[in-house]
Amino acid sequence: MNNLYNETARTRYIYRYLNKALNDIGICQNCVAKAAFLAIAASMTNQFTADEAMGTDAQFSIDDNKYGNTKPGDGGRFRRRGYIGIRGRRMYESLLDSEISESPEKAAMPDKAIKIAATKWTSDMTQLADGTMYGFSMLWYLLTDGINGLADAAKQYAKVLRQIECTSLHTGQGPKCQYNSTHSGNCYADCIPGLEDAEYCGCDGKGERCPNSPPHVQCCLGQCLAEIKLDLGFILDASGSIDETDYERQRSFTKDILRRVNVGPNKTHVAIINYSTRIQTLSLLNDNYTLIEKLNRVDAATYFGDSTFTGEALQATNGVFSNSNGLRPTEDGAPKVIFLITDGQSNGVLNRIPQASVLKQRDIHIFTVGVGSGVALSEMHAICTPPWSENYLPITNYAGLEQKLSQFMSKSCAEPVNVVENSTVTGECAKDKYKFFKVSIKVVGNKILITVKLFNGKVKLFYSFNARNPKDPSDFATYSDDKPKTLTTLTSLA
Repeated sequence: MNNLYNETARTRYIYRYLNKALNDIGICQNCVAKAAFLAIAASMTNQFTADEAMGTDAQFSIDDNKYGNTKPGDGGRFRRRGYIGIRGRRMYESLLDSEISESPEKAAMPDKAIKIAATKWTSDMTQLADGTMYGFSMLWYLLTDGINGLADAAKQYAKVLRQIECTSLHTGQGPKCQYNSTHSGNCYADCIPGLEDAEYCGCDGKGERCPNSPPHVQCCLGQCLAEIKLDLGFILDASGSIDETDYERQRSFTKDILRRVNVGPNKTHVAIINYSTRIQTLSLLNDNYTLIEKLNRVDAATYFGDSTFTGEALQATNGVFSNSNGLRPTEDGAPKVIFLITDGQSNGVLNRIPQASVLKQRDIHIFTVGVGSGVALSEMHAICTPPWSENYLPITNYAGLEQKLSQFMSKSCAEPVNVVENSTVTGECAKDKYKFFKVSIKVVGNKILITVKLFNGKVKLFYSFNARNPKDPSDFATYSDDKPKTLTTLTSLA
């Protein structure tokens, strides 16, 4: 943890307590939960420089009747303290600590704060700390009774996930919800002020607030646009280190994605390669255009149960992702995306790193999906498109693939189209939706002219030199920081 924050005598002292808490809670080996705990602790303590919320009793008087407080002065006396930000008379009294009951300020002492954090952190919180903005939003709401400070905390979470080499923060999704009388959706965490450039929040077709959720968690139609157009590839590992049950889960996951990406002749084209020692090309980009045909090709995949020839599979993919086999030109506006799903290190003849480099040099975006505890991280990081923190997806087992489906979809659907100089890109975009493009600037200071020719409707253009997916600033609504009474809170978990 020493590389996460400015190292001082104070932080070195605190790190000992943080390590103890991580061990006591049992999340040392769970990198997404560990990152969430550290991000929350850093946010609650202003980067470990303060032990409690700063201010006078008069300033905290607005909380005298909140959070279980009942008397004048309770707001200041039971102010937010410690690494998970306990606040309010009810929560303090639930600690059953006579020393803290007499002197609430002692809850800010590192030894007390760590004991409180370890006691109050539950298995439900570990489940919410899943590397997604949806889960982290629910966790922050559970801890704080609101969303104040969530934007900064989410940035902390994204930072810690990267720096401990875990993964990148993803959008995620919650349970199904009723979008309107005819359509169902899922609960997503919308972007809030302070996260305007974030890629891990927002959704398409925002509806009503989801029940028992933070105010920015909305019922949405989803993230993947109905008009999405990809040249999409799957490389499936059918080697012997994967048992047949997990291999079936892998195929189910592939079919789930196919059902969501609008497969069709003028939409998403899909190539599927299945490999072990042998390479089985199940489908090319320019054949079996319909969804039913693609699903049938996945069902036709063979479980070989032999060695893991990843280099040979990538070489075969380079041939499949070719103009002669249906790869579309840049001006068609179809991002090129490949998912390589494997559970272990390659043991084939060909070196997989150079084979992957050939694909990346052709602007083909590679996600690597590492499955199991024996994944060779250096290999997976080297194969995927940099930065690996965004494009390597660690999953402990194939059952986790289905849980990460929305993570895959959000990254695929937000993938911008590479636009070269003096080119024309043709595409479509539905009402109130976005389509993203990436333009390379070869000489700083050069001007870029973008001309849009409309066939129907209206269009707005937004750009950013920092955000991968720039959006309309008016999309970032300010949500009221209130809580429905039906939501379980940290206080009620006491």
